[in-house]
Amino acid sequence: MTAISIDNPVKNAVSPEPKYFDGLPVTGKQRRIVFLLAFGFFFDFMDNSNFGVVAPAILKLWHLSLQQIGWINSAFFIGMFIGGISGGHLSNVFGRKKVLLASIAFFSVFSLFNGLAPGFITFLLARLLTGIGTASLVVVTNLYLIEMLPGESRGRWQALVFALGVLGIPILGLLNKIIIPSGPEAWRVLYFLGGAGFLAFFAGLIWLRESPRWLVSKGRIAEAELILGDITGLDIRLNPSTSVPEKAFGLVYTIRSLTGQANLRRTIVLTSIFWVGYPAYAILGWLPTLFSKKGFSLDETASFSICLALGLTAASFVASLISDLGGRKWSIITLFLSAGILSLLYGHLESKYLIFGFVILFSLVVQALNPITSTYLAELYPTPIRGLAVGLIYSIGRIAIAFVQLLIAPISERFGDVGVFTFTAVLFAVPAAITALWGERTSGRSLENLAS
Repeated sequence: MTAISIDNPVKNAVSPEPKYFDGLPVTGKQRRIVFLLAFGFFFDFMDNSNFGVVAPAILKLWHLSLQQIGWINSAFFIGMFIGGISGGHLSNVFGRKKVLLASIAFFSVFSLFNGLAPGFITFLLARLLTGIGTASLVVVTNLYLIEMLPGESRGRWQALVFALGVLGIPILGLLNKIIIPSGPEAWRVLYFLGGAGFLAFFAGLIWLRESPRWLVSKGRIAEAELILGDITGLDIRLNPSTSVPEKAFGLVYTIRSLTGQANLRRTIVLTSIFWVGYPAYAILGWLPTLFSKKGFSLDETASFSICLALGLTAASFVASLISDLGGRKWSIITLFLSAGILSLLYGHLESKYLIFGFVILFSLVVQALNPITSTYLAELYPTPIRGLAVGLIYSIGRIAIAFVQLLIAPISERFGDVGVFTFTAVLFAVPAAITALWGERTSGRSLENLAS
């Protein structure tokens, strides 16, 4: 192996030498990690979409009220709030690999539990626990990927994981047409499929390696060097002075770091994205309902839903092409502005075919923001606080989405579609403006350079 020395990344932030994986080509082992995590995301995305398909069946089977369906939805969001924070924090303490594998196993177990639930209470609990596993998996996967890939292309590979994972949504749609009509309890099969996530767990035991950056932050330099050598084929030497004190992982330290002078602007930018712009994504779940309220038939609404699924499926593939452009900052600004403009226009549309075309474009633009902003969130904070910081911002964003969900119905009743889509346009415009003002270019820069 060729010997390469990597000095302290803080002291030598502008060094032309590669740092960790930065400046090096993506190897076969890194590609294997990407496709393994995409496989895990496939079942995660499928489960996220399952309840919308399953709800009518269990509502009839268990004689539930719409309020009880709402409780189930709320339980899942509460679970995501818990899972995002706990997963991020635990990955700081125990390592990215261990918590990532634990998240896959946790999600897979409780996906099976969903399918076995005999009634409302157990199903409610199952959705809560599945939400914990889902959010933990999303948060820790984002952390792991940005730490295991070169700065020049980490956004593209991260988006590719989302792109392959989101294929679970149209496949679920096909399975729904085959499975749900076959019997009153056939819906359980859809959750049993989520248990196949265990395949990713067992493959991960063999193929995943601990993040060298996390190991260095714990002072385990020799282990980090061995993993770097195994993945890159190079004899990379790290400076022991890169080790970070244990106290850097605490909750109090993290909150102080987020609001301290060094990170305050970054925190304002990211909270505007995830607490203001991200909740506007809630409109995607309402689009079929708002379409049907215009007086269109069930067949026309089904066609509309297909157009929506096309946009959602294509979005992450498009994101993989543009994520690393404009330093990531300008990709985010452009997409938020585009989403705002399309939202304003969409609210005035009445023609069925114009709506079909617009919903493909609108859903593509909005969903493309998901992988790009997820990468942006994970790369803007230093390794010692990255896990908990990402978990906090992501999880509070889940609560914000639930809150916006509650606002859409009353806005629609009072102001109609124009009011709803003007509201979402404003939500999209806020992070576009704040990111333009204070956002940083991140693509192509090492995480250590950003941290310094």
